[in-house]
Amino acid sequence: MLAGYREKNKEDIEWNWIPEEILYLNNDEFPQLYYPAPDTAPAENDDSRILLIGSHHSFVLFKNVDYINRSALVQVSIASPEKVDIDQMMDEALNFAFRTIQMNKVYGYICTSNIEEISILENKGFVLEAVIPNHVYWNGQLRDRAVLSLLHRDWKDGKANEDSEG
Repeated sequence: MLAGYREKNKEDIEWNWIPEEILYLNNDEFPQLYYPAPDTAPAENDDSRILLIGSHHSFVLFKNVDYINRSALVQVSIASPEKVDIDQMMDEALNFAFRTIQMNKVYGYICTSNIEEISILENKGFVLEAVIPNHVYWNGQLRDRAVLSLLHRDWKDGKANEDSEG
C-alpha cells in the first residue's frame, strides 16, 4: 500500500492536511487550517524526512528522524478516510518505522477533540505523554494538543504488545 515518494506523487500531498498530527482523517466540515508547505517532500540527501505515499491522496511523513536516538515524529494523513483501510495503513507505517528504519520511538501531536483518531492510536499502543494547552488555532478557536508516542518494545508484529510494562 505504501510506496516511496516520487515527483509524480506531488498531488497526493497537496490538500488541507494538518501538519504534525499523528493521524489526520480529512473532515470537510472544518475550514482549511494550513496549506501544504512546499518543503513537505524530502529534499535530495535529506535523511531526516521520509515521505511514503498511500492510496487516495494519503501519505505517511516521518520528520525529525533521529538515527542516533532512534526516534521520529510521525504523521499519517488521509484525504478520503472512507476509501482507505486506516488500520492497514497504520500497521504499514509502524512496521516501516520499527522494522525498516529501526526506530525505538515514534511520536506526534493530535488535537484532543479528535476522539476517533485518538481511539485508533490507543488501539495501536500509543500512550499519552502530555497535553499542550492552546497549542493550535483551528476552526475559530484555540485547541489543546496531545503528545502521544509508541515505543518499539510496546509494538509487536503489527499489534500493541499487551504484555509490555512502562
